[in-house]
Amino acid sequence: MHTGVRHTSRQDRSPDDAMRQARRHPASLALLALFASLLHSCASFDQTPETALVREPGERAYGAPVPIAQEAKKHWEFALLSQSAYAQLTKDKQGSPAPAVGRAVAAPPSGAATGADVMGDCHSSAKTLLLKAGWTRWSDFADPALAEEIRNAHLRVEVWERRDPAAVVLSFGGTLFASGDDWLANLRWLLPWRADPYTTVLERLGATFVRSYAERLADPASQHLKDATLHATGYALGGALAQRFALALPQGPGVPPVQSAVAFDPSLPIDRHRIDASRRDAHERDLAVDLVFEHGEALTELYSMINFVYPPPAAHPAVRSVRYQLFYALNPIAGHAMGKLACRLYEASDHSIED
Repeated sequence: MHTGVRHTSRQDRSPDDAMRQARRHPASLALLALFASLLHSCASFDQTPETALVREPGERAYGAPVPIAQEAKKHWEFALLSQSAYAQLTKDKQGSPAPAVGRAVAAPPSGAATGADVMGDCHSSAKTLLLKAGWTRWSDFADPALAEEIRNAHLRVEVWERRDPAAVVLSFGGTLFASGDDWLANLRWLLPWRADPYTTVLERLGATFVRSYAERLADPASQHLKDATLHATGYALGGALAQRFALALPQGPGVPPVQSAVAFDPSLPIDRHRIDASRRDAHERDLAVDLVFEHGEALTELYSMINFVYPPPAAHPAVRSVRYQLFYALNPIAGHAMGKLACRLYEASDHSIED
C-alpha cells in the first residue's frame, strides 16, 4: 500500500487557487492550457497498456513510461476500496438510490456479484476481493444522527481495516450520473452556501471517526490499530472528498493523521479555506496525494492543463499524478468507469480472480 513521500519545502497550490486565477486571467490561461494539451498529447504517444505515466510532485508534465505493475501494486487495494464505496447502494422508500451506512459485510457465497458491484470483466465484487485480501469493514461507525445526515447528503463512506500490515482506510463513493445532488456537490465552487457531502465531511464525519477509532482502541481485540497507518480514497466526487477529509480530521488520542490520499478520476476538491488553518497545515505537512487517471477519461485533460499552468505541490502535500491506459476509450464518459479500472488494476498488480 502506498505510504507517500516526504519533502521539506512548502508550496501552497490547490485547485481552489487555480479556479480563482482562471477567473482573473481567462485568456492567458486558455493559451497556456492549449500548449499544455499539446505537450500532454506528445507524452501519450509513448504509453501502452503495459505502462503508466507518472507526474512527480512539483512537475508540470508526465515523465517517461514505467512498467504498469510498478504503480498498480500501489493502487489496486485503494481501487477496490473506492469501488466498494461507490457500489454501496440501497433503495429508499421511493425506490431511488440512497447510500447504505453501517451494514455488516459478508462475501457472496459464490464470489459472484450483480448490478453496480460487478467490476468490469472481473465478474466479482470489490468486497469479495477485499475480504480475500485480509480487509474487513467497520459496521455502524456512524451514530444514528450522522447516518441520517449521510443518507440525506447522498454521501457514501465506508471504513475498512487490515491487520497485517495494520492499516485503516476511509473510502468515499463517487458521482452517480443520475444523482442531481452529486452533480450539485461537484459544482460547489458555484454554490458555496448549499449543504452537501462536503458539509458533512468537513463538519461532522471526522469527529465521529475519531470517537469510533478511540472506542476500538479500548477493545483488546483491536490493539493492532495502535500501529495502523490511516489513508483515504475515493472515486470522482469521492476522490475530492477523500482529500478534504485528510485535511479536516480532528486530532484524537491514538488516532494517526491521514498518511496518504488516493483519488481516482477525482473531481476538483474545493473548500480548503473552510478548514481550520492550523489543523490543515499540520495535516498537509506529511500528506502524500496520488491522483489516478485512466487515459481518455473526462477529467484527465483538465488536470493536465491545470498542472501545466499551476504545477502540483512538491510538498505539504506532495501531489503525484498517475495515468493508466488500461481500457482507453475515445468516449471520455466511457473512460470514467471505476469498476473497470479497479478490475484492471487488480489484474495488473499480478493478481487473478482465481487467487
